[in-house]
Amino acid sequence: MADTIMVIEDEYLLCKSLERFLKKSDYQVYIAKTGKEALDILNSQVVDGVLLDIKLPDVDGLEILKKIKKKDENIQVIIMTAYGSIEGAVQAIKLGAAEYISKPLNLDELKMIIDKAFQTARLREELAYLRSKESEEYKIENIMGKSPKMQTIFDLINKLSKSETDSSEKAATILIEGETGSGKGMVAKAIHYTGARKGGAFVEVNCTAIPETLIESELFGHEKGAFTDAKQSKKGLLEVADKGTIFLDEIGHLSEAVQLKLLKVLEENKFRRLGSTQDRKVDVQVIAATNRNLNKAVGDGFFRQDLYYRLNVINIHMPPLRERGEDIILLAKYFIGVFNRLYRKKIKGLSPQAESLLVRYSWPGNVRELKNVIQRSVLLEEKDSLSEESLGLPVSKNDLPGNKLGIELPSEGISIADVEKELIFKALEMTKQNQSKAAKLLKLSRDTLRYRIKKYGGKLPD
Repeated sequence: MADTIMVIEDEYLLCKSLERFLKKSDYQVYIAKTGKEALDILNSQVVDGVLLDIKLPDVDGLEILKKIKKKDENIQVIIMTAYGSIEGAVQAIKLGAAEYISKPLNLDELKMIIDKAFQTARLREELAYLRSKESEEYKIENIMGKSPKMQTIFDLINKLSKSETDSSEKAATILIEGETGSGKGMVAKAIHYTGARKGGAFVEVNCTAIPETLIESELFGHEKGAFTDAKQSKKGLLEVADKGTIFLDEIGHLSEAVQLKLLKVLEENKFRRLGSTQDRKVDVQVIAATNRNLNKAVGDGFFRQDLYYRLNVINIHMPPLRERGEDIILLAKYFIGVFNRLYRKKIKGLSPQAESLLVRYSWPGNVRELKNVIQRSVLLEEKDSLSEESLGLPVSKNDLPGNKLGIELPSEGISIADVEKELIFKALEMTKQNQSKAAKLLKLSRDTLRYRIKKYGGKLPD
């Protein structure tokens, strides 16, 4: 569908000339000779852009501009002004006009200005859509987790979102600790997209993926000539994230020089580009993440103590998946749905043996590993459910009961689920229903044990 342009101009010949020119360029055109006619069209038609003459017979063009922008901020308004009225055009730009062009009009120049204005508008709409989509995706309710440890994290995120009422306030710095693949990035995005800064950029920086020689330039930017290949000035990622959030993943790998510059940002909201002598102010929320023990790194002299304290205002510890027993099957079923849609499969779920294996497995790669396992299984599975074999997970001798436990395998076979159920309730009986002791006997986390008790229909002790 063609873009629609309204021409607001009282000069008859110019109107006709513009109408012919715009229609040849495949625009749908409306003509208004007065401010009143323009407002009538605006109230009855969808208009994408406006060519507006500042001097109209019945009203000041700037007043029409204000009303257009009040009705729809996304309408692209281009001011047409007589030579010598540049001051009015500049004022129009401040009121929201996209651009201005002097009369007599150069139609080729006008076409370039219109195309650029519409291209900018489409990019803004696309950015707004993507941010809205990400905001929906990273709502707390869309992050899988029913285990007590995850619920505690969700409560903290809710408190953080309610405490920030204005993006201009200095946001609390957040440090997220946890094993690789445990979901630190997901939580960082949830904090951003539920907080006051969700309208700003979310800039993610993997501190291990950028060479040490380049990380300072990437974060803080550089001036032309700052080093051999600096042929022009460049904004750093901190400036890109202004009014938004910068997520520094694996921050424990930053060099001491970069740590020192980052400390200044946290203390003073200032930094300097490489090769510059001028401080620049920035308003950005810093969320850092690490799979290293930063407190130990401080003690070993590898991380600045003052920076650690600045980062660790709000601390979030992401539990490994093996400590989130109640979440494993929940996440697995969620990923089955995701990859069913991606690969156009109809996998209905998991066999009881597959569920049992998923809960027993230690998940050294955490949620990321679980996602990869389910993706591979859904892609290759030809039946309507995932079996223990289709998961392709290693099964250690410690995972399954054998003769060392005094269990005889009958010739007709035995259900592993039945054996697991018997072992769980035997452990509870031996420990007089003490879940912590029973979990220790079975070498399970307490959350995993509670999940299995529920799974087999047992009543949880108070």
